[in-house]
Amino acid sequence: MIARIALPNLTLVAALLAGIMLPAKASAEPPRKPLVADLYVDMGSGKPGDAMTIQLLDAMTHGVGGTWSMRRGPEKTDTPLAEFTVSDAKGHLPVPVSVNGVIHKNAGNQRGWACEMASPVRCVSYTFKTPHPAVSVGFFLEYHGSKAWTPLDLVCINSGDDFVVMNTSEHPQTPGVRVHTGDRSLDNKPKPSRAGPVIPLEDGKLYWVSMRFTQHGDSSLALFDPKTFEQIGPTSTLTLTSNTPARMIQIGRCDKHPGVIPPTTIYWNDFVVDWTTARFPLLP
Repeated sequence: MIARIALPNLTLVAALLAGIMLPAKASAEPPRKPLVADLYVDMGSGKPGDAMTIQLLDAMTHGVGGTWSMRRGPEKTDTPLAEFTVSDAKGHLPVPVSVNGVIHKNAGNQRGWACEMASPVRCVSYTFKTPHPAVSVGFFLEYHGSKAWTPLDLVCINSGDDFVVMNTSEHPQTPGVRVHTGDRSLDNKPKPSRAGPVIPLEDGKLYWVSMRFTQHGDSSLALFDPKTFEQIGPTSTLTLTSNTPARMIQIGRCDKHPGVIPPTTIYWNDFVVDWTTARFPLLP
């Protein structure tokens, strides 16, 4: 019986004789670190079409530091908010969120938020137990313009004496968003409200939004691609001169601007809040 002799790998032998190093196999990309936040609202409770309630808001929220309420016009409401509902998810964070050391995975989350813009002041509010000198928020937003001239306030970080708002520029031909502030002087006299540079955005498109309130400092707004998280357009920034800390975040239609708004719905998903470091931009 003739024994079989294993032949050497001729390519490998030739490479070794020539002093050539063969390329190593590419290693797998390391996993991305979790997004660290003080509060994470995963919006994963309820079913599409459910009107928002305090119970739903509490079930969606990871982390502590405040309480939820809802506003219908100037008043708080304990009844379901019909204009603010659970929706299908419009975006997914590519990493989990770490809140107080607890990891919250979100890949399977199929829910988001929807708010009908026709009626003034239809929003949810998170009031801090302890005011914060700086607060940063990040979230997905799918924009649908009203095609009217009335500017809308979609997210507001409020101190009581002043505010930082994500405010739309609703010109039908050139839609955009900008940072908008109400402010006071150092001697606590009201100052005229101001609006920063406009960031263009497209109707029906999903964005990741980063926004920061800074007591007596720069407050900013920026838009990012929802998959690559590369910035889109400029950063819209204004400086607050008043010296009062943030007390509340409002989400939805936060304004009571006059004018008739044609029916339009704007969507949110994966709302994260950082008041420990107030990073800006707040990105996964």
